[in-house]
Amino acid sequence: NDSAFIGAPDVLRSLVTHPLGDNAATDGLRAAAKLDIEFELLDVTYRAPLKCCPRFRAEYFVGIRSGTLDQDFRSAFSTNGSTFVNTAIDFDGTGPAFGLGFERPVGCLGLYIYSHGDVAFLAGKSNARYQQYDSFGLDQVDTSWESGRVVTQLEWELGMGWSSRCDRMRVSCGYLINGWFNTVKTEEYINAVQTNSPDNLGDTVSFDGMSVRAEFRF
Repeated sequence: NDSAFIGAPDVLRSLVTHPLGDNAATDGLRAAAKLDIEFELLDVTYRAPLKCCPRFRAEYFVGIRSGTLDQDFRSAFSTNGSTFVNTAIDFDGTGPAFGLGFERPVGCLGLYIYSHGDVAFLAGKSNARYQQYDSFGLDQVDTSWESGRVVTQLEWELGMGWSSRCDRMRVSCGYLINGWFNTVKTEEYINAVQTNSPDNLGDTVSFDGMSVRAEFRF
């Protein structure tokens, strides 16, 4: 979320409006915008050990992953009138996933360090829509786009955890990096609409941050 205000005679100029729909309201004194990004993953996997010994454990997994990535952008530019630009980009895909994991005990209190990474190939469809309208509700631009594609997803995590004596309960905390390749980003799609060049859309969306996990195993 962000907003800006400026006093006349200076103005704020929109970078997201379509050049064919420009009018006096696209240069304004007030502007606000909001971008929401959300992803969801569902995994069904088979896990098996590669090697187990008192000092470390390595395992692999294979399975199927279903993923969605949604991006919603909203903006408004106001002076005597207002101009609104909204976009929505959604991707849904399903495909195979493969990964490797590693654990090493630390001391005798159930603590351990871990690292795991995986790759998935999600075959699906991207849908996008761009809308521009004024304060009277009149559409200036309304266009949509869709494309089938395979999105490669990479994920890696490193951290530390604790497990109960029978390994039924686990708690872990780590740093996670997640990348979606061959997706369509909001700024890329807006530029494609402005220049009327929707071919070869494809970029990378990445996320990183702390990951906290609690598990009950049976």
